[in-house]
Amino acid sequence: MEEAKSGDEAHRQWLAAITRKQCRDYETLEISRLELGGLTMFFFNAEVAQKYAAIARGQVPGALSAGYCNGMIGYLPTAVMSRGNRRCILLWQAPTHLPSSL
Repeated sequence: MEEAKSGDEAHRQWLAAITRKQCRDYETLEISRLELGGLTMFFFNAEVAQKYAAIARGQVPGALSAGYCNGMIGYLPTAVMSRGNRRCILLWQAPTHLPSSL
């Protein structure tokens, strides 16, 4: 891989790790919604930026959000957070709607 010869040390280590693990270059974000009584909860299979919890509360006041649920695909920043950082997932459009009730 040509990229392994350039970039900073952290990038080279990251690239070597995903090459050894034969990781794919994409992940699937799963968002689940659960309602218990008057409480709504959203579950993400990633560590997510607080912006996503704010989106959830904007749609459902008082909603709780939890990461690391049903797996862990990595850290999910917003597009603004990842701007200029090639090691972050770049979200061209952050989710604005979360799943409806189960």
